[in-house]
Amino acid sequence: MDATDLLLTAITITLGVTLVLCCYFHKCAPSRKKSSPEAGIVTVSILESLPMVPNVRVLPYVEGRQQVAASSPPLQDPATLQVDRSSMEHPRGHLSFTLKYNAQDTKLKVLIQSARNLPMTDFFPGKCDPYVCMTLLPDRKHRFKTQVKKNMHHPHWCETFCFEDIPLEKLQTQVLQLHVFDYDRITRDDSIGEVLLPLWQVDLLEKQSFCEPLRPATEYGDLLMSLCYTPNDSLTVTILKAWDLRSMDINLKSDPYVKLCLKCPDRRVEKRKTKIVKCTLNPVFNEAFTFNVTYTNVEDSSLEVVVMDFDNIGRDELIGRIVLAGRDSTGESECRHWQEMVANPRITVVQWHRLKAEPRSRGKKTTA
Repeated sequence: MDATDLLLTAITITLGVTLVLCCYFHKCAPSRKKSSPEAGIVTVSILESLPMVPNVRVLPYVEGRQQVAASSPPLQDPATLQVDRSSMEHPRGHLSFTLKYNAQDTKLKVLIQSARNLPMTDFFPGKCDPYVCMTLLPDRKHRFKTQVKKNMHHPHWCETFCFEDIPLEKLQTQVLQLHVFDYDRITRDDSIGEVLLPLWQVDLLEKQSFCEPLRPATEYGDLLMSLCYTPNDSLTVTILKAWDLRSMDINLKSDPYVKLCLKCPDRRVEKRKTKIVKCTLNPVFNEAFTFNVTYTNVEDSSLEVVVMDFDNIGRDELIGRIVLAGRDSTGESECRHWQEMVANPRITVVQWHRLKAEPRSRGKKTTA
């Protein structure tokens, strides 16, 4: 084969590869056209511009079964901890920290001081490598992490972190989350416990010190979603994003997607499913689904939301679930979200929910 034949072969191969790439990007690449969201549908990008968006209501963040609200009991006074026996009721330990807000610079400074009586979570006896992650809920725009203290049950950090450009009015609507983890070099870090501090309960203009018991944190992750009901028998459910989902794969990640199942009193069941987001624990979905529900049935209906992990081999695995309903919900957060939707038609109601485990009782008979 002479040089001319080689040149023609190279040109032919180059043209073929170019044609294949052009066809791929023309058909498979995502469209860049911008489309305005429909009524009742919000996206993560739109939520960042709140409260400028009309007809959107964001409910406060909820901690487990108990809502974090202004009516919650006051936080413990550090001076009373010497005579308080709450450490026996909360074996996860205590976390000491300090807050100070600068109104002129709009900066919130958080000083992580120390922790005490942390439990052992590692396989090796007496070993605990703790560190603290902190963020502001529900935004989660900024996340800070302390250093890892090797083999300490009473670690001292004395590290200061700063949340910048946050006006006082916005800060008083947020919750400070301090999550203590046990570092693990091989597997996913274990959760020791967390402190959720509603900032509207705190005098931010004065320096405040706390020593709070660590509570169990979510093991399955959080889900941000919105509901909107219109009187024309239309229910719009938008799955926005999830955060800190449970890792299900060997790479310590997951391939999550969300399944929806609407159950009405007339036994009519409708199902929907989002796309699969590959290899992440913090997926963004931004998908909206519309269900047909009559006004007479919407109050007695229920919506099951199940987050699954996709697997190429075998069955998909459950990450966590919730049920939103006026009565038979899986928690106070889910019940309130549904009731707010029913009471406020045409208003898009947004809320974070903590995912829960699948019920153990499935009604199956056991064999000996």
